[in-house]
Formats: sequence, structure tokens, C-alpha cells
Amino acid sequence: MYGQIHFNGLDDEKDRFTSSRESIVANDPKYKKLLDSLRNKVINTILKNWDAWRRKHKGDGDSENTSISKKERKAEELYNVVSEEYTLPKDSENRKKVNGWVTDLGEDAKFNIPSYAECFISENLIRKYIQEKKIPLSKEAKIEISKCQKKETANKNTGNINIEIRKQCSDLSYLAMDDLANLVDKPQNITKEACLARDAKEYKPIRDGLAHTALLTDSAKQKLTTVYENIKGRIKTLLSSKDK
Repeated sequence: MYGQIHFNGLDDEKDRFTSSRESIVANDPKYKKLLDSLRNKVINTILKNWDAWRRKHKGDGDSENTSISKKERKAEELYNVVSEEYTLPKDSENRKKVNGWVTDLGEDAKFNIPSYAECFISENLIRKYIQEKKIPLSKEAKIEISKCQKKETANKNTGNINIEIRKQCSDLSYLAMDDLANLVDKPQNITKEACLARDAKEYKPIRDGLAHTALLTDSAKQKLTTVYENIKGRIKTLLSSKDK
């Protein structure tokens, strides 16, 4: 913070200034009272609310403030940068309305963006794990891969797309969390034993909604968060296990 403060109360019959006239006597009671007032009533209020004020106006807040999680903060910052590209000209009649839509979406973006990142990381780590362990594809996995490949080919033809879309043309790239989980961690009795495949069955419906950029209900957000924590824990266990 910087600037000037005009306080006429110091200018009275008592000389409160140093001999050089460049500063105020540090232990002067009236001066100390002013500083205490500024600190307690002004500065502390600003410090307490600065992060929220900044974020309200789509600015970067205090990275060390713990009022929201690090993932939410980074998601909010990314959303603000991207959403700026949809700001309409000042003379547009719809500018205020669209700005309102962008603001409304921002709250959901704080959840959806990091949740998608979690999905991206976890599923690709499982693919890496399958490749590393040379786990063979099941009959069910091959059927799902063939179905997805045919659908992709049809969509590319319809869209006149002649370039490669996937960076790695691996069959595994066509499998989502539930299919991948069945390859790496599916016991004989899936309904009774804790495993990644069981978590993935609960994860799939909400994961699919998330992947299609849907806005999720509070209950769905809570469910997705809970199941993902289980998935993350199981994946970390698999990745840290020693080779047999």
C-alpha cells in the first residue's frame, strides 16, 4: 500500500514534528493513536477482504489465502482468463447480460475444471500402468474399443476430418475409467470386494456428465469428490506396488 494521508489533527499547539521537519515524532500519543486506528479499522479490514474483492472483479487474489482450495483458486484464475475472450464490445446491448452468464458459470467452473483435470490425470496414469504391466485386453474391452473406433470414423467422415485426432493411436485411448479399471483391478465378486472397478462404476455416470461440460448438482459434486478420493487412493496403491 502507498499514498498520502491528510490528518489535520496533528497540527495544533504542540510541535509533533522532528527537527528536520521531515517526519513525525514516533512516540507522539496522537500519532500513535492515528496509526492504531488505521491498522485496526482500515488496514485489517482491507487485508481481510482483499482476496474476496479481487476475485469478485475477476482479478488474481491472494495465493496464500486459504478461504478456497488451491485447485479452486487456479481453476477460477484460468476461467477468468478464458472468459475474457467472450467479453462483448462496450456498445453491445447484450454485454451486461452475457457478463452475467459468465459470472454465473464461474462458480461451477471452480469445481468442473479441476475435476476434469483429476479425470484426465487418473485415467491416463492407468493407461500408462496397463502398458507398463503389459496387461492384455479383455473381450469386453475389445468390443468397446471397436465400437468407439467405428463411431469416431463415422464422425470424422461427417466432419470431413482427415487428420489424426489422438496423439497416440493406442486402443487404450478409447477406454474410459470403468473399462480401464476392469482391466487392472476387478475381483471375481465386484459387489462385495473393495476395488477400482467398483469405484469406477459409481464414477462413470457423473464423469460422463462432467466430460460433456454439464453443470452438476451439489449432490453430484459431493458424490464425484467422494468417489474420486477412493479412486485416487487405489491408483496410488497400484502405482507404488512392487513388481512381482
